[in-house]
Amino acid sequence: PGLGSPFAARFPTRAAMANFCEEEEMMCEEGQSEGSMWSRREATRMRQINIGKARPEYRRYVAEVPRDARTPSQPATPDHRARVSKRQFDRDLSAWRRQL
Repeated sequence: PGLGSPFAARFPTRAAMANFCEEEEMMCEEGQSEGSMWSRREATRMRQINIGKARPEYRRYVAEVPRDARTPSQPATPDHRARVSKRQFDRDLSAWRRQL
């Protein structure tokens, strides 16, 4: 497909992706290391999980289903340490809360 095609408009060029990666590296170097970025993200995710655990649906679930009796098909708390995108974590968190 040529540059004028709809396909080209939806996907970034290699040059644009390289530029994005360079900018991201600079942000990590300037402000904080990648490790501290992930530790901040983990803390935020843990806070979101704790909000979910404070809800009546979670308390009812914990009271009715003991941990050792749970099956893989039942709701499982998302891993706050998983190195997944924000969007993916938000999807997992939403699915967990809906299943409760």
